[in-house]
Amino acid sequence: MFKRILPALGLLVLAPLVGEYLLGNIAINALPMIIGLIPLYGGGALLIREVARRWRLGWPGVILLGLAYAVIEEGLLTRSLFDPDYVGPRSASPCQPSCSC
Repeated sequence: MFKRILPALGLLVLAPLVGEYLLGNIAINALPMIIGLIPLYGGGALLIREVARRWRLGWPGVILLGLAYAVIEEGLLTRSLFDPDYVGPRSASPCQPSCSC
């Protein structure tokens, strides 16, 4: 029984850890925040894994499902894909309209 549950639990924990901490989005003192991100990242990773295994999609299917999940999560749930003011007013542009660059 543990042979089937432990990989799934590992995926649940490793997905937000890699997605946020190892990529440098959160600091080490904010690491307990990973618990709140487990449903978002880990749930999606586990769903992709289960669908790919049950439908026997292989790695190309995992990659396509991951891309689809990323567009849905970032585009619709966090609204960061389509909102130019998501992080701040025009944070990606090198010069603000009100500055004298």
